[in-house]
Amino acid sequence: MFISYSRREFAFAEETAAVLAEHAGLDPWLDVQRLRPGTDWERALDDGLDQADVLLLLVSPSAIGSAYVRHEWTRALDRGIPVHLGVVEAADLPEELHGLPVHDLRTRFWRRAAALGDAIASPVVQPATAAPRPNRWGLPRLPVPVLATVVLAALTLAGLGWACVLVVATDLRIAGLTFDPFGGTGWTRQTALTALRQKYWLALLFLLVSLTVMAIAALVGVAVAGAGLLRRRSRASTVQYAFLAAAGTALALGYLAQVVAGTVRLPGVADGWYVEEPLRTELYGTPPEVTGALNTATVLAIAVLVCALAGLTVMTAARTVRLWLPTATGPRRRHLPVLSYSERVKAFTAWPGYYANLPADQKGVNPRLVLEHFLAEWAAPSGQRDTPAVGVRCLAPADEPVAREIRAACRRAGLPESATPRWTLVLVSSQVAWADAAETIRSLGARAIGVLVDTMPLPADDEDLRRHQWLDFRERRTDTLLFLLSSLRSPAAEPVRDGMAPTPLVPDRFLAPPEVRVFAHYCRTAPAFAVAFSLACLLFRPLEWQPLTLGALATALLWCLLRLDRLVATRTTTAAGFRGRYWTAWTLMALWTGVAISILYTPVLADHGAYPPGRGEPAVLLPVVLVLLLVLLANTVCFALHRPLRRRWLPPAVTRTRPPRVSTGAFTVITPVLAAAGLMVALSVQLTRLP
Repeated sequence: MFISYSRREFAFAEETAAVLAEHAGLDPWLDVQRLRPGTDWERALDDGLDQADVLLLLVSPSAIGSAYVRHEWTRALDRGIPVHLGVVEAADLPEELHGLPVHDLRTRFWRRAAALGDAIASPVVQPATAAPRPNRWGLPRLPVPVLATVVLAALTLAGLGWACVLVVATDLRIAGLTFDPFGGTGWTRQTALTALRQKYWLALLFLLVSLTVMAIAALVGVAVAGAGLLRRRSRASTVQYAFLAAAGTALALGYLAQVVAGTVRLPGVADGWYVEEPLRTELYGTPPEVTGALNTATVLAIAVLVCALAGLTVMTAARTVRLWLPTATGPRRRHLPVLSYSERVKAFTAWPGYYANLPADQKGVNPRLVLEHFLAEWAAPSGQRDTPAVGVRCLAPADEPVAREIRAACRRAGLPESATPRWTLVLVSSQVAWADAAETIRSLGARAIGVLVDTMPLPADDEDLRRHQWLDFRERRTDTLLFLLSSLRSPAAEPVRDGMAPTPLVPDRFLAPPEVRVFAHYCRTAPAFAVAFSLACLLFRPLEWQPLTLGALATALLWCLLRLDRLVATRTTTAAGFRGRYWTAWTLMALWTGVAISILYTPVLADHGAYPPGRGEPAVLLPVVLVLLLVLLANTVCFALHRPLRRRWLPPAVTRTRPPRVSTGAFTVITPVLAAAGLMVALSVQLTRLP
């Protein structure tokens, strides 16, 4: 049974083959499991089509629009073999496919895939049914886990939106309390009680306005991520970040709403700042509708927190979500084994000897990576083996660290190096022009296996991409590499159920090891807090040296991190150059934190124990100081990723001066939420400096 599919639906094709392989009498033919290095892939595809007894076409708009997929089902119709349509996304079918058996795999995938196997194996001819067509809005039919995620996103959106409306209404009411139409806005022309009330409500207004900005940012993020998930456009990280931002915003919203309502006290604030609720109502004239709105917003914040955490759980645990999201954007799938108790005991016993035999240069890398190497070797399929020789062809000096890692994995997999290897792994990266890499692959012929090292644009219709086996090594996944090496030792007739990498999927999309992706995301989000904090301080104190210094440091930090993000993503900086920029950025962040804290610090006058006019009490600013120190600590932790990043990603030398354009990620809500948090902290500072 030949499976024809679009690369966008690779996850569906892989799972369909796995389900049908368990069915008696069915032998699914999936290209990435059957096509071996050393064969003419185009001829092997035609042979697979000619030998197939039935063809299964996984229908989607991308599959219907693919010329290669059209060639496959046209060849099957010309041969007169049965063709079954497995619909994974509704699409308008061409006339040639009308009247064929249709199986709807959009929901309850595993159950319906098993029923599909029964239908194909049955000698009874299946009646033709109409294929589902796209609805007028272009929205697909959702599987239950995806529908649950969308519903949770909608509930999060509704709860957060309702809370935003209440907070905005509270902001407007409080803004009215801070302005006296008879006494004016100058507190020196008012009574002491009126001035005290206006200062109290103005301080609360600062907090609530910044919290409103944060809630609106999270609201927009959830709306964008949910709409993208509904149309199969969002990445898994985009949806997860949106839920995470909504949960954090809900925590801040509920906590600060109760602080304003007087139920909860800020840590480090003196008891004299608080009065009992009856006295507060009489002294400050708290409107009952303000307290009611804040209490309702707190309940909504709790509901938003529950929905966001439930959405994160579904996104992480549901395997249907991985099928639903576009290929190479879902949760990373690991091929590491699930060991039994006896196997865990054996692995624990074998670990000391394995670690002792490692080369010295590999013992100092990330321990998690070493453990992945070890477990992936346990997961390698066993059976009949031979020991072919392999070689690694590195076309650029910048890729030599990756070549060393692959050579070490070849030695551990029992594949010796030779001057005349049976297979040659050719490293292709942005450091080498595609024309040169294609010429090398062409000269090696059937012995070539392409290894994609980093993100680069590749011609989709180039024959050198279609005629050879490829390994997508952008994420430096040890399990995939060792499965490929193990398959080279397997008999040619044995299908590879896991680990064989297909032709590089979306090679121009940014994929990298986890530490690189975390660092790139940090570079895009970390400056938001500092820039927003500095802008707010400049707005209130434009002529003081401290806000001016903060603005200059924040601007330099923003430029430095964005530049570092681009250089790291495109691998156009060396390890030595990265180290210098890394220390520069960390120093700028440390200086910025020091200047920000200096704005808060006010020494206590020893002679009479009073504070200078216009300054707040230091105890009130303790939470703000803690936030700034936590920001510096978080930056320090993120900077600690530089060692594995330099070892596994950055080249020792750069050969290309014009790197390709690389987008390091889609929109995430973390950046505007951090900017709103910086604004809130800055406004908190200003409210303590009110005269």
